[in-house]
Amino acid sequence: MMRGALYVRVSTKEQTTENQERELRQWAERLGFEVVAVYADTMSGARSDRAALAAVLTAAHRREFGAGADRGARARRPNPRSSSGRPHRTSSTTG
Repeated sequence: MMRGALYVRVSTKEQTTENQERELRQWAERLGFEVVAVYADTMSGARSDRAALAAVLTAAHRREFGAGADRGARARRPNPRSSSGRPHRTSSTTG
């Protein structure tokens, strides 16, 4: 099973990433991906200092998972050399 990560983001603290995460998990399950990490940011997408986005990109570079999806459920190029590891969740909230 391909290991994958999810990236979700909302703009305000009044919003929740739960719906995005649920939809992406369903998408991953349909494609046969094991979700090993969820990265979540609560801030404007226009900001360049999104901690969870930086973390998911770093993890991808380290090959901690083989595929990723953002809140639009667009698949990223699978990484056949991904390593195994424990599921984790990274969150960033800026108010």
